[in-house]
Amino acid sequence: MTELLPMFQVAWGNLITAKLRSALAALGIIIGVATVVALVSVGEGARQRVLQELRSLGTNLVLVSPGPGGQLRLDELSWIRREIPVAQRLVPVVTLSATVVAGTNSVSTKVVGTDQGYPVARRFPVAQGSFVGSFSVAARQHVTALGERLAEKLFGTRNPLGRRVLINGTQFTVEGIMAPKGTTLHTDNDLLAFVPVSTAQAMAGTDQLSTLYAQAGGPRRAELLATQLVRLFKYRYGNSRAVQVRSQDSLILANRQAQNTMTGLLGAVAAVSLLVGGIGIMNIMLAAVAERTREIGIRKALGARRGHIMGQFLTEAVLLTTVGGGAGVVCGTLLAVGLSRAAGWHPVISPGAVLGSLVFAMAVGVIFGLYPAYKAGKMQPVEALRTE
Repeated sequence: MTELLPMFQVAWGNLITAKLRSALAALGIIIGVATVVALVSVGEGARQRVLQELRSLGTNLVLVSPGPGGQLRLDELSWIRREIPVAQRLVPVVTLSATVVAGTNSVSTKVVGTDQGYPVARRFPVAQGSFVGSFSVAARQHVTALGERLAEKLFGTRNPLGRRVLINGTQFTVEGIMAPKGTTLHTDNDLLAFVPVSTAQAMAGTDQLSTLYAQAGGPRRAELLATQLVRLFKYRYGNSRAVQVRSQDSLILANRQAQNTMTGLLGAVAAVSLLVGGIGIMNIMLAAVAERTREIGIRKALGARRGHIMGQFLTEAVLLTTVGGGAGVVCGTLLAVGLSRAAGWHPVISPGAVLGSLVFAMAVGVIFGLYPAYKAGKMQPVEALRTE
């Protein structure tokens, strides 16, 4: 233990003496560690952002959409309720692109045709006024509830309730303003306009639904609900792909698996750059052994054992990769924060990536420093002293 401190001091002094060479040798390690930390952290931030958005869909939801050869109609909801009692709530959705106009203000956005179950299923409450009611759906009324940002863009600071807007040229009365919701799966909920589902179908000229949100009373019931929906539509249309049925939990699991695979691949690619950096460390250390042959001979002649010489060169290699790894962590953290903010999500620095890359960098120093250290340690004093 008493020999370690002098060994590190000598190693640090040798690295400082050859500043440029040491910096170039550490550059590969810095790039490798920075890449690992940045890619893994950005991937983790993206994963958490998507998981947050999937959870913001609601709770215990099953998403049903028409498949090839299948249909999804509004009049099928009563049939589904009768055949699948576990379905606590069924919320029809028709989505279409539209231009919403109020006075001189115009916004291109999406219109969601739905019914009174939408705010509860999607956890998207009304802040002011009222949402689309069952009577509005039955009567195909031209009423709408606006997302918070859409209302602000159209009316500014004025109260929108009771005012008129044009949606694709058709007049609607504003009956409600939604609470802030944010973005879900690349859709800005606060820019949406909600109308009765029957009215949206008439606007789109279709009797089909874009999506059906089926809600169960718990996670296990949601999986049961998804299974029963697949069986029900297969029985009706003779095709298991008549509709696409995806539970919220299965979407979260699929996203987690995809992100973990991607993060692993990115980490593996970044680890290759660390190995390349390790080869650079070996080359630099071999050059250092060749340059310091006489020094090695003198130290051996003065009584230094083989282990002392090997330890000295191995310490220099490990110290070089450790310093490079520390600098790489700082650079990778700054890069991850910058990329995350540019992408619009909260930066998540992965402690596992930081610790793992540092340990890997030190291991690279040991592995790629062993051969130069062994070569230095096996030199004979007489032969080393003869070298000019």
